[in-house]
Amino acid sequence: MKQLFFSIFVAFAVIGCSSAPIQTFRPSGNEELWQIDGSYKPGLVDSEISIRINGMVVAVGKLSDFQNTVEFSGDYKTHKINASCSRVSDWSGSKIQCIVFVDNERAATLQF
Repeated sequence: MKQLFFSIFVAFAVIGCSSAPIQTFRPSGNEELWQIDGSYKPGLVDSEISIRINGMVVAVGKLSDFQNTVEFSGDYKTHKINASCSRVSDWSGSKIQCIVFVDNERAATLQF
C-alpha cells in the first residue's frame, strides 16, 4: 500500500512539472543576448515557479492554491529581475502566465 501511494505521488509530481519555452532578450546597453525561461512545479498546497536566465535560477516564487497572483524578484549579474505571475483561464483550461522584467523593462512572457 505504501509503495502504491509513493508511486502515485511520484507520478503526480513528474507529470505536473512544466517548463516554459526559451525566449531571448537583450538588455539595454548590453551586447549579450539572454535566454529567459522558467519552470512550474505544482505542490500539495504551494506551487513553485522558477525563472532562469542563461540556465541560472535568478528568482523563485511560491503560488498558493488560494492565490491567483504572485510577484517575486531576484538578481542576475548587476540587473534587478522581477516576475509577476497569474493564473489565467481559457478554453483549454487554467495556465500560469509570468511577465518577467529586467531593470523594469518587460523582457519575456512565460506560460506554464
